[in-house]
Amino acid sequence: MVAGAAYALTLLLPRVITVRVYSDYSFRLQHSNWSDLLESRFRDAALIFRQSGTGVQWKVLDSKDTDPTSDMATLDSRRSALPQQGDHKAAVLVSFTGLHEGQRIGSTNPFSGAAIVVDFPDRSESANTIILAENLAHLFAASSDAAWMQSAFAAPPQSVRFPPRMVTLIHQLRRYNFAAGVGGLLQGSWAQRAVDAIAESDTTPNSNHAAHAQQMVGIALLNDQHRDAAIAHLREATRLDPKSVTLHVETALALSRNGQDADALPELAEAVHLEPNNAILHQSIGALLVKMRRPEEAIEEIDIAARLDPKNAATQIVLATALFQQMGRFDASAAALHEALRLDPTSAAAAHDLEQLARNKQAVADEIAKQRPRVQQSPNDSDAHYRLGVAIARSGDFQAGLRELQKSIELRPSYGPAHAESAAIYYQLGDYAAAWREVKQSLALGSEPPAGLVPALTRKMPQPQ
Repeated sequence: MVAGAAYALTLLLPRVITVRVYSDYSFRLQHSNWSDLLESRFRDAALIFRQSGTGVQWKVLDSKDTDPTSDMATLDSRRSALPQQGDHKAAVLVSFTGLHEGQRIGSTNPFSGAAIVVDFPDRSESANTIILAENLAHLFAASSDAAWMQSAFAAPPQSVRFPPRMVTLIHQLRRYNFAAGVGGLLQGSWAQRAVDAIAESDTTPNSNHAAHAQQMVGIALLNDQHRDAAIAHLREATRLDPKSVTLHVETALALSRNGQDADALPELAEAVHLEPNNAILHQSIGALLVKMRRPEEAIEEIDIAARLDPKNAATQIVLATALFQQMGRFDASAAALHEALRLDPTSAAAAHDLEQLARNKQAVADEIAKQRPRVQQSPNDSDAHYRLGVAIARSGDFQAGLRELQKSIELRPSYGPAHAESAAIYYQLGDYAAAWREVKQSLALGSEPPAGLVPALTRKMPQPQ
């Protein structure tokens, strides 16, 4: 009975969360009194939590340290790296920065135990206190609405209260083990407790609250590399709300990041089924097919995307990659990249890919120039014929490349790589029966056909018995 009473008492007592506060030089250069400012902002943000009835109290252990992630490029990368400091005394790490990314007020992943808070020196101290309080609330997966923040910006901290739904959510999740980061969701029943609390606090009209809660937990897990657990929650979200395009796309992203591209593809296909005129979705399927080394199918999707949105330079970049994966299509790939630059002359990605394409094309030309003398000097060198044939085929002359490969096979019938490359050339020439014959021969000799060839060949012609 005594133990039970003690446990009940802990549920009633406030949760004291210890914090180590960092700041970078971009913040300190804006504020000569930066040390006192950090203390006062946390004191006022803690007041909002206390007077709102969240059951959470914040205790700053120290605020003198320089942010060790200051040299990293983005807010999100800094937030991901901050917990690696391994502070065993603090449950939560918070850093203030004067560097901005658009209108973002910070980077906070729910349940992560780390936050990067953006400072706005042109705004009032009350506004910056609200920004801090908002980031801290988001650690509990609580997100306010724009109307609340706008009204809170104009009020002194002594009169600010969180909306009731935020208070309820924070109060229910206040005992979460933030020191464990997002991995704490995998401890005990915390994942389900988080889902239930988020769903209960969701007041969004016409929303599938249960699906949204699974989505939030899934994305939090995904952002901190807990991919298997993230996929389970996102799959459950799509089951609960199968008509949500966003959920199918996010599930596909999680699967692809986890190396499950074949499972990601049906999720994107379902998203396209729900929104067939969405160019970005078709582009996304194309990009995934490129990753899977299925360029022909990718080009089909990218062509649809280009018809739906002909001014999208990114679509042309994906198209160029798909074309490059096909044998002998340097010029077509270059044309797509030039089109991307026409649409967006500032595209660094298109310019970079065009330069790389030119280097690859020159490398093929150099290889041809290198192997021709070898073949002439040693006409019975099967390896020289093989290398020359591959290079010529890469340049786009399939017939001449095939002749060199056939010569290589004549000289060494058991040369598996020559059979594998011959299969790819026969596919490009449309002789699918010959391609299958060479595929079987290469496999029998222990050589894998080029990536993506067998699925592409199967689409054109089922494998002969």
